[in-house]
Amino acid sequence: MPEPPRFGARRSLVALRLSLLAGAAYDVHPYLLINYTGNYESVSTIAHEWGHAMHTYLADRAQPYPTSQYPIFVAEIASTLDEALTSACTRRELS
Repeated sequence: MPEPPRFGARRSLVALRLSLLAGAAYDVHPYLLINYTGNYESVSTIAHEWGHAMHTYLADRAQPYPTSQYPIFVAEIASTLDEALTSACTRRELS
C-alpha cells in the first residue's frame, strides 16, 4: 500500500491576522493556516478543520467533480467526529 500524502507543515504565521484560513479546490489537496497557541482549544480546532480537509480530499478522490460537493450538514460529520476522537484521546491520556 502506498504511503499517504503528507499535508502538514509547521510554519510561523506571525503576520496572519485571522485565526483560521482554510481552502480547497477540486483535485488539489486542502490546506489549513491556523494560529496554534498550544492550548486544548487550538488542538480541537486543528482536529475539527482537518476533519473538513480530509473529508474534502477523500470526496474529491472518490468522485468526479459534479458529484464531489456536499451540504454543510454532511461536512460537519467528519469534523465533529475528529473533535470527539480528540476529546476521547485527551481524556484517556489524562486519566
